[in-house]
Amino acid sequence: MGMNAALGLAIPFVHPTLAALALAAGLIPVVIHLINRRRYREVRWAAMTFLLAARQKSRRRMQLQHYLLMAARILAIVLLGAALARPFLPASAKAAARFARTHHVFLIDNSLSMQASEPDGGTRFEKIRTWALARLAALPQTDSVSLVTLAAPADALIGHEAYDRRILRDHLSDVKQTQRSADFPGAVDLATRILRESTAAAGNRVVHVLSDFRASDWLSDEGGAASAAASALDRLAKALGDSGTRLTLVRATTHASPNNLAVTRLTPVSSLQMSHLPITFVTEVTNFGPTTIRDGVLHITRDGAIVRRDPLGPLGPDERATAIVSLAFAEPGTHMVEATVKQATPDALAVDDVRYLSIDVRDRFQVLLVDGRPGPTRLAGEAGYLATALSSASVSHAAGAPGGSEPATRGEALAIGVKVIALPEFNAESLASYDTMALCNVQQLSAEQWARVERFVSQGGGLLVFAGDLIDAASYNRYGFRDGGGVLPAAVARTPRAIEDADGFTRLQAQGLTHKIVAEFADQVDSGLFLARISRYLPADPVAENAAVAMRYTTGDPALVVKRFGGGKVVYLSTSANMSWNNLAAKGDYVSLVFGITSYLARPRGAHRNVPVGGALLEPLTPAEQSMALRVARRAEPAVTPRVVPGEEGFSLSLDPVETADVYRVDVGPDRRWFAVNVGASESDLKTVEEDALTRLAGGRARVVHVADERSLSPARVRTYELAVPALVLASLLLLAELCMALRFGSQQAPPAGRAAGRGV
Repeated sequence: MGMNAALGLAIPFVHPTLAALALAAGLIPVVIHLINRRRYREVRWAAMTFLLAARQKSRRRMQLQHYLLMAARILAIVLLGAALARPFLPASAKAAARFARTHHVFLIDNSLSMQASEPDGGTRFEKIRTWALARLAALPQTDSVSLVTLAAPADALIGHEAYDRRILRDHLSDVKQTQRSADFPGAVDLATRILRESTAAAGNRVVHVLSDFRASDWLSDEGGAASAAASALDRLAKALGDSGTRLTLVRATTHASPNNLAVTRLTPVSSLQMSHLPITFVTEVTNFGPTTIRDGVLHITRDGAIVRRDPLGPLGPDERATAIVSLAFAEPGTHMVEATVKQATPDALAVDDVRYLSIDVRDRFQVLLVDGRPGPTRLAGEAGYLATALSSASVSHAAGAPGGSEPATRGEALAIGVKVIALPEFNAESLASYDTMALCNVQQLSAEQWARVERFVSQGGGLLVFAGDLIDAASYNRYGFRDGGGVLPAAVARTPRAIEDADGFTRLQAQGLTHKIVAEFADQVDSGLFLARISRYLPADPVAENAAVAMRYTTGDPALVVKRFGGGKVVYLSTSANMSWNNLAAKGDYVSLVFGITSYLARPRGAHRNVPVGGALLEPLTPAEQSMALRVARRAEPAVTPRVVPGEEGFSLSLDPVETADVYRVDVGPDRRWFAVNVGASESDLKTVEEDALTRLAGGRARVVHVADERSLSPARVRTYELAVPALVLASLLLLAELCMALRFGSQQAPPAGRAAGRGV
């Protein structure tokens, strides 16, 4: 309203610039009058003196008529322009509250936390919907309403000004509770757009935010930066203006922290998930409530059958209990693991008491070895010892497996498919069929070949790089490392480092082994791995910022460097894969070392079958599977037919979005696969922002109320009365009056013959 102040107007305008233009347009009749006066030149003529004396008697009356016409024309033009500028009476005007038209925008929170039950019965969502319906019924019929839901992604159910109360009630009643997170920034963007397009006066636009205002969404992070929701609230308050009564924050609950025990984590430790091999899982249970839980029990289910029941013990407020579970699966294929927490204490939110995990168990995994210098016999090449070690890898399971899992077959060999190729064969090899790839003293790769390797790793594959005397360091650093942005975890030194001391060799350090690849050797200082002699290595210098050194030589130089790249992992071992620079392969723990590295690098299978609520079920299909019968079903619902959609690497089965956390069965012809859909772990924290803190977040520009407070239904005193319609009516009346006066006075306004004769153009 800065333009209003500049104009010195007592009545504000929605568009003050148009008001200024209206005032300027009112000068048009005056300008025309002045121009017309300059059209004639007076010439004194003695014969006309008597006629002019006679006309002098009626001159005053004619001037009055003339000025009345001019005033009518000026006012008509000014009022027409002012009507377009939309003048209004502010809220302080007494007449405003009687005739004002207000636009209300309701932001309805239907995210997961709103499903929490309240001690006095009902859920948070039911309470805010009841409040919204009561508030709608109390609004005057002249008020308009828009509706926006907060569940991600925010949606404008009614993005325009709606007046039909029946339609509005139906839309409010049809809003569904969801298991998604809240998208308050997105809802504010929608509300801002609605307000910008509103036809109501600036002072007649009101926003009601109906939510539980979870603390984890609204309070600042540890660094002190404002949360996304708090920043969005500030933008909304500024868009509405300085009046705090135009923004109402309606709290669904006064209970800051109800009881809620939730399963917040269920993940496998290793990406190598094979049949008969025990798979370790980490399960986490968090107490988000204000009281200590003493009767919690964790149930672990494998493929629908309970295999473990573990009491949790006392669990205080905001405490977590972690359980390590080891399970074996006899058959390859997709399997379902469930972790469920049960307790006798009433729980505010039931949907987060269970967490699902779909895993793809295989009977073998594939490794591709690229030999930089193939030999006449298997062990004569660069990759021979590595291939032999992987092919002979086996795991024996004790009768009592860790975590109480069922024992698998003793001494059962892991099926690791190993293929050794030379560099010229690399371009013809399909990398998609392999889980891990190793470059064994490969001299160099072209830019196109490095690009293939990067795609393979970024899509989840594993890469193991061994050094050697053939390595072209300049090529590796240019295309593989790329100043830390490439796939390699470290730059490669141009020349190998040869040990020139009295012993002529170095060893691997037994200290500081914390990385999961070598953690099992941390307490085995007598392992043959640390007795191996390394006479030469190609130093890793420098190590990328996003890489880590898992093992060092006794010289202090990095021996094993690891890095995550996209969806996959990379390991650089700075000595050779054969025994030309070391005798690692002659040590018994060499098999365990390379198996641990390969297991760490193995491409995780079936990760796409674990989907958050609101996501999509996507199952890649082979050309043969595309013509098969496709069905998707929840456990408690009938099956539906999904769509087939194109993707980057062919077609996929698609069902989206999935709105309910549960186990979903996907049938592709005779083959059955399982999907796990879970709620967000962070959504289980039901603690809310206190009223004082919420008022501070709004910067004093909002009114904070509670649904149970009857005063919250009283209308906010923010109404203004627009004067555009009265201005248009008055302008129309003036134009009609001007026409009548022009017809009546027209003949009298024409100059007499004597005056016409006495003037010349």
